[in-house]
Amino acid sequence: MNNLCITLAASLVLLSGSVVAESSGAYIGIGFGNTSYHDDNSFDGLDLDDRDRGSKIYGGYRFNDHFAVEGTLANMGEFSAQNPHGGRTKLRFDTFTVSAVGLIPLAEGQLDLFGHAGLGSIGLEQDHPDWDDSGGTFVLGFGLGYNPIEQLTLRVGVDSYAFRMVNYYWDQNMVLNKERFDQSVGMFYVSGQYNFR
Repeated sequence: MNNLCITLAASLVLLSGSVVAESSGAYIGIGFGNTSYHDDNSFDGLDLDDRDRGSKIYGGYRFNDHFAVEGTLANMGEFSAQNPHGGRTKLRFDTFTVSAVGLIPLAEGQLDLFGHAGLGSIGLEQDHPDWDDSGGTFVLGFGLGYNPIEQLTLRVGVDSYAFRMVNYYWDQNMVLNKERFDQSVGMFYVSGQYNFR
């Protein structure tokens, strides 16, 4: 009886270990998609081109069926604002974020509903006037993953990066003023992911 209990316990430990091994491991991926820019009326009165294409590279570690940690580098593309006299300002955004990812497996593990939230940095390059800046960002995202084989995941998803832009300017009385704009850039993307399992 004791031998049977020991054998059963050992089998359960080995089985649980194999299940963890199947659902855990590192992964890397690359994605491409359409991007958009919400300026919170900071370019009010200008003709704003707020759509472009972007790309992302990401990697992370999936601890089990329901939780992962992920780091992402994203190029959100180029946007432009043109004044009535023809002057044009171009803006480019790049982000780096680290997120906690929650997953819900479906269809016996072939599909994953996922959502993530995280923090990071966002960089802005502006060419007219020539100006670079960076600050913090908060990212939210969700999507669906399809696993045709164990090592490959195909994703479709949406990411949104929120940040605050501060504009300082002197008025006609030579008083320094400050305006705050709660802005965001978003990406609708498809990606391919290799799983180290």
